[in-house]
Amino acid sequence: MKDKKNTKTKSVELNQQLLSIVGSVIIGLGIIVAIFVLGWHYGAANQTSKDKKALAAATSTIRSRNPLGASIVAERHVFVGDVTAVNATSMTVKTTSGQTQTAQLNSKTIVSSTKSPTSSTSAIKVGSHVFVTCTQNSNKSLTAQRVLIIR
Repeated sequence: MKDKKNTKTKSVELNQQLLSIVGSVIIGLGIIVAIFVLGWHYGAANQTSKDKKALAAATSTIRSRNPLGASIVAERHVFVGDVTAVNATSMTVKTTSGQTQTAQLNSKTIVSSTKSPTSSTSAIKVGSHVFVTCTQNSNKSLTAQRVLIIR
């Protein structure tokens, strides 16, 4: 009879130890998940802060001062699409949203492609898929600052 009680007592002790170990593992996993979530949240908040700083830096680089001291901000336009027409002074792009944008090309326009870091405007062909960054002129026309030929 004593053997049955000892066996039963040992069995209960083993079950308690097992429950203790399982509980510790669950608590440990909870702590790891909490650390991961907090780290991810901090990382996302930190990235948002970096994005805001980058936007502020980009905005400040396109600012200039006129003689009267008032700030002038050049309006930027960015679009992606396929070239439908191109000549030495302008290009027309049908954007991925279906709109048509025409941008003037000049000697300051920087052209590059995924295959070559530097190209000339002659590399832009009808049918090319492009990423274009433009500034808006006072007459509402666009002048291409950068053209990236994607394909």
